[in-house]
Amino acid sequence: MIYKTAKTSLSIRIVTSLVIMMAVGFIVGAMFDVNLIYAGVFVGIISFLCYLFAPVAYDISGGQLTVLFRVGKKFFGPVTTCERITEKIPFTLRLFGNGGLFAGTGIFWNKRYGVFRAYVTSARQQDAVLVRTRCFKILITPDDPLAFVQSIQTVECEKPTCSESIIRPSSG
Repeated sequence: MIYKTAKTSLSIRIVTSLVIMMAVGFIVGAMFDVNLIYAGVFVGIISFLCYLFAPVAYDISGGQLTVLFRVGKKFFGPVTTCERITEKIPFTLRLFGNGGLFAGTGIFWNKRYGVFRAYVTSARQQDAVLVRTRCFKILITPDDPLAFVQSIQTVECEKPTCSESIIRPSSG
């Protein structure tokens, strides 16, 4: 079943607007200093790529999570647990990714969840769902978090192991 992403929150819309205005400002400023065109084009390209790789939907078929983008998709293994976020999300560090241009995507860390991936379009805590697979924790923001969690709970979960993905050196 496919679930759309939550409506983009105000904070993400503000960040997106500011970055796009900055790109336009660089391009307009290039009339006075030609070198600013490079900055404008660079920020424009980054913005376009962030737009293409912002999540648009989440597919939960056969007990597996797939994040759908405007171009492409990201597959995760079988879902082991799924829970709505009920407490305030603690201070989080972005390790790699996009922190608010069209979406929040990438690898993040905080004390409560450890290292996790995020594919969110909303900064509102009530929209957030934490999905665990064998090897990953993924924070997502489906349009209807309650229905998403309930649909996951109807699928039988697999044991949370990561042994298939770990290459162990041979002993001896």
